[in-house]
Amino acid sequence: SPKSLQVIRTKLKEVLAIQGEIGQKESLGGLARSLRFRSVMRNPSFWDMCTMLASLQALRLQLNVRGMHSEVQRLTQEWARQNPEGYEALKVNPEALPLEIRRRGAQAREAMMEGSELIRATFQRILQTQELLPRVEMLSDAMEQELRRMRAERSLKSVLDDAE
Repeated sequence: SPKSLQVIRTKLKEVLAIQGEIGQKESLGGLARSLRFRSVMRNPSFWDMCTMLASLQALRLQLNVRGMHSEVQRLTQEWARQNPEGYEALKVNPEALPLEIRRRGAQAREAMMEGSELIRATFQRILQTQELLPRVEMLSDAMEQELRRMRAERSLKSVLDDAE
């Protein structure tokens, strides 16, 4: 129904506004601002909103996992500087890397797989649903979840900023 779509548009605009405002990662904030601009220029359709939400979630996942990989790389380089003989062994045997660093690498891979699967499953359910109303309800639920997440993230950032 048009009213339901308007509620989703309102939630989407708030999600994008909050993400643009907290913009922890510049590319994520940039995407949010660009999507918000597009949503103000014309009302996004149902499928536009699905695409916008999925894009935002996918980029955030990528950036989070990239951060995890960077941390693993930093720890590996630090370890290699302190253990040159271990680094030589690592070239032959990946098990030479300390367990904690290997664990963090595995966590990054798992986060990417699980996050991708969650995003894919959400939008696959929407795509495979025949009737419009259940489809709209699913998008509304996904948007509400994202909005709650963004509000919590903004609150946490505010608390941390106040603590500094």
